[in-house]
Amino acid sequence: MSDFRTSSTGRTTAGQHQLQRRAEAVYYEDLKPILAPFASRLGIVNYQLRITHEQRRDRLSVVIAVSDPAAIPEPASREVLAELHAQRPMLRDCERTEKIHATRIDWVSATGVAINPRTGKLRRVLDERKDDAPPQP
Repeated sequence: MSDFRTSSTGRTTAGQHQLQRRAEAVYYEDLKPILAPFASRLGIVNYQLRITHEQRRDRLSVVIAVSDPAAIPEPASREVLAELHAQRPMLRDCERTEKIHATRIDWVSATGVAINPRTGKLRRVLDERKDDAPPQP
């Protein structure tokens, strides 16, 4: 069973991009204040949320585009995760109880984020899960 839920467009009815795991929702816009203190120090250009399904559990990855991924200091991922968990404690609870895999921070170049090939706009939420359910007759 998949733990995160998105609408077919990756948007809520209010037009906000989100990933939701039962009672816990992670909104794209929620990450702005979480990443703001790190933006100038780490050279954050953009970000997106990615959800994958592996080993029968979902994983949330925060893909952060920066000007130079090689220059990101080792503790930066831990610092971002600590702030995310402080703002979204139920996310950490789901990780601790192994309902989902630990959230991952991926540092990529500014061209490393997924864009819509037709419009050229950033794809804010990527749902890359494969359907594990067998086809219905």
